Amino acid sequence: MLGGLSSAAQLPETDWLPETQANEAVVEDGQLLLEETSWEQHGKIRWHQASRLERLQLPGMTESLLLAIEKHEQQYGPLLDFEEFQCIDGLAVEQLRIWRVLIRMEPNFKLKLVAEKEGKHQLLWRTRHILENQEGYSLSRQVDGRSFYAGSPWQQLFRYRYDGHPLQFAVVLERDPGEIPWQLSFALSGKGPGKSRWMIGDMRYGAGYGLTINTGFYAGKSSDPLLAIPLSSGLRPAASAAEWQRFRGVGLQFSIHPKVEYQLMLSYTRQHASLGEQLQDEDAEGTQRLYAAGLFRTATELKKWRQLGEFTAAQAIQWQHKKLVVGWSSVFHHWEYPFLPSNRPDQLYQFSGQKQWLNSLWWRGQWRNLSFYGEMALDAQLDRAWLVGWLWPLHKTFGIQGSLRHYGVAYQSPYAQSLSARALVQGESGKLAGFWWEPVRKWRIQALIDHYSWPWLRYQIDRPSAGNDKQVWVFYQQRKQAQWSLRLRTFETERNRSQEGPFVDPNKRWQLRLMYRFLPHPQCDIVLGYQQSQQLSPTPTRGYGFWQSIRWQAENKKLSIAAQMILFDTDTYDTRLYVSERDLRFASSMPVLSGEGQRWMVLSQYKLGKSWDVGLRFARLRYFDRDEVGSGLDLIHDWKRTEFKIQLLYIL
Repeated sequence: MLGGLSSAAQLPETDWLPETQANEAVVEDGQLLLEETSWEQHGKIRWHQASRLERLQLPGMTESLLLAIEKHEQQYGPLLDFEEFQCIDGLAVEQLRIWRVLIRMEPNFKLKLVAEKEGKHQLLWRTRHILENQEGYSLSRQVDGRSFYAGSPWQQLFRYRYDGHPLQFAVVLERDPGEIPWQLSFALSGKGPGKSRWMIGDMRYGAGYGLTINTGFYAGKSSDPLLAIPLSSGLRPAASAAEWQRFRGVGLQFSIHPKVEYQLMLSYTRQHASLGEQLQDEDAEGTQRLYAAGLFRTATELKKWRQLGEFTAAQAIQWQHKKLVVGWSSVFHHWEYPFLPSNRPDQLYQFSGQKQWLNSLWWRGQWRNLSFYGEMALDAQLDRAWLVGWLWPLHKTFGIQGSLRHYGVAYQSPYAQSLSARALVQGESGKLAGFWWEPVRKWRIQALIDHYSWPWLRYQIDRPSAGNDKQVWVFYQQRKQAQWSLRLRTFETERNRSQEGPFVDPNKRWQLRLMYRFLPHPQCDIVLGYQQSQQLSPTPTRGYGFWQSIRWQAENKKLSIAAQMILFDTDTYDTRLYVSERDLRFASSMPVLSGEGQRWMVLSQYKLGKSWDVGLRFARLRYFDRDEVGSGLDLIHDWKRTEFKIQLLYIL
């Protein structure tokens, strides 16, 4: 908890969750779901199946840059691997770092590009339902006066998007399972004189390297050189089904000089907040923390959460001269009710008050082949946070990276995201180093070590502590149609001993993932994988899983079918597994698996004519070691849980 303010996305520790998904994931019924978080489609897009319009909506993509890519593909054929983007003239390394986490390369190697229909209008409807009966929807609970879900078990999502160049508009209506009210999100954006741009409605905003504010996607620490530098998202419209990490108001960005750019955002948003145990009263004049995904399904939840009014004013100015960029950002928050302190010792430095003001100076530059970056931030109480780093390709096949960070124990920024061993930019110091190396053709090795320390207590750690995170990735391109990848990751932290008494024990674990992907046919893609998780101390436990997925696409590109099967066996939740699954367009899922069981998924998508896309998805989780799935109001008195999704997409 960030001094009374929870992190912008409260998630479980996602060891294998890709960084771009970790930022936008939603925890629902024990499963991590990645929904489309922006009408600009900042989820991963399939490059070879994406329309020209979808490609243009990538951050930083311009008409001239896209024409250069299309010219390259016409001359040399489709881009088969992400590294081939480096052959495009005018494409900066910083753009590649961003696109690396947004683009999925699925060329099928011999696939001929067939552009999808472009259109100004796009209408989408998606629904999701759990087929088994969940405890929260039981009529007996309503009759007995016990807590129950007030709404329908069907999740509904409607979205309309218009792209008229230069005017763009989107609106999203979404209702979670069990809720009665609908969630509305909208965004209107347009181009002004010169390079100026304005927007009204819901927005995401990030400045510098995320020490003051960053509510867009965030790549996190990575051994990949294209992802090594933490870059914020800037100001962009974001009509989204997500109910947090966004601002509703007006935004403006323009150039006041050929070398100077300016951004301004003014917003008033009703954020989700927790009243706390002693404040569950509609008339309570206070709150305890912002909450990432407050649900309003039961009388208890309606009593626990409140819509907290939040006014935010943010501005940033950036000056660029050749390869040097220097910027200053300022963010001011004012909340409707003050945040009250907590009595917990680990939250001694939590934020209390009704307003916060943050300022930061950030920079980046390049000298020869050395790239460097940094940011220094201050809050209203003059508590500091700073980050510096570098990226140095010493040879075309070898390079190093490193960074130093220090976030004050009392530094408070509710929407900060940057390099960190946990979700908060607070109370942490760290040193990170890594390298990448291509010893021979077709082989690539990436490694990273991050050592960090926390100067104060943390949840389940009743003393100042330290830890480290080590990663090694090995890639081997066997041939154009086959690739191997191996990832080993180790963690070492500390945790309170389960027995009574002020004792802290080492907490050590490691994880291994092996994956093989090959294409036996231009329209067929097969992936085989194995993952193992081992906790060495304080109590030895283990978990492992095998999976296989296959995807087939018809030659006319109208029909595609995908399937996946996972077998898993874990001793405890601490050795849980994450395995990515294919999902409907503009959606993604990554189930969290623990216990003993299997999970299978079948996905089918079909094009009806030139304008309609229809998608169906079934996924079933089956346990071998229990007769119930879930807990609380999500409990299912059965050994299985089946999810059904259907989606209709119309493009005109």
